[in-house]
Amino acid sequence: MGPEAKRLRPQSPCSAADFTLPPFSPSSPLGQEFVVPKSGFYCQLCSVFYLNEISAKKLHCSSQRHYDSLQKHYQKLQQKPSSAPTTDPPKL
Repeated sequence: MGPEAKRLRPQSPCSAADFTLPPFSPSSPLGQEFVVPKSGFYCQLCSVFYLNEISAKKLHCSSQRHYDSLQKHYQKLQQKPSSAPTTDPPKL
């Protein structure tokens, strides 16, 4: 089972051709139809969202795509210079 299908972006009540955006005003919220609740599981390595925990943790984390992303992640970590403090004694 793949990630949940992305839904099309909601349309404003009026068409873009006849809509003029008013000047910005913090007391006048606009575009509220683009704010939607989300609840689920997101893989930060692969940038995919799942609604179901089993799909996310069991199926996705067993996929070739996730394995490849995980491999790249650990390769990047190994290439980074260590930021651990040195154990050299302080110079006097």
